[in-house]
Amino acid sequence: MTPVRATLSGFRSYATFSGRAGRAEYAWFLFAVFLVAIAAAAADRAIWGPDAAGFLPDMPVWWRFRFDTGVKGGPLTDAWAVLTAVPLLAVTFRRLHDTGRPGWHALVPGAIASLAAGYVLWSLAGHPGGIHEPEDLEAWMDGFGLVRLFGLALLALGASVWLVVNLVRRTGTLPNRYGPPVAEAAA
Repeated sequence: MTPVRATLSGFRSYATFSGRAGRAEYAWFLFAVFLVAIAAAAADRAIWGPDAAGFLPDMPVWWRFRFDTGVKGGPLTDAWAVLTAVPLLAVTFRRLHDTGRPGWHALVPGAIASLAAGYVLWSLAGHPGGIHEPEDLEAWMDGFGLVRLFGLALLALGASVWLVVNLVRRTGTLPNRYGPPVAEAAA
């Protein structure tokens, strides 16, 4: 499948979560979305400057105190992220279907990370005085137990690696419960 066909196929099947998608379709679509995201970020920076404010909310200081890259999403970057969220999820579901896996497996790493974040937030609710500065968060982590946080992170990392391994698996050449093989496998 050519890069243009793969990208158009991804957008034509905007919200189609059934069927199958081969490795080439998935990889080229992902690559195209990534390239446009870089171009949108560059355009945001060129048009609105380095402090361009998008419409998606920023995370509070206690969430990003060590993870802030200094790159803020502008309106074009945020719009691209919103426009491509559903097609990216749909093509990921179809890619997993091609390997014989249910599409909801794509949600497992995010679910684990969300549970970990919920656990952290639940723990923060009981922290005296709240968390307002990075130093407060460091003190909370000492009391929280870095081992538990590390364990949750490892679980999320393991699920992410498992997902990537399944996404890069060879395209199935036989029909499966999600449909006939994609054209690239049959050729």
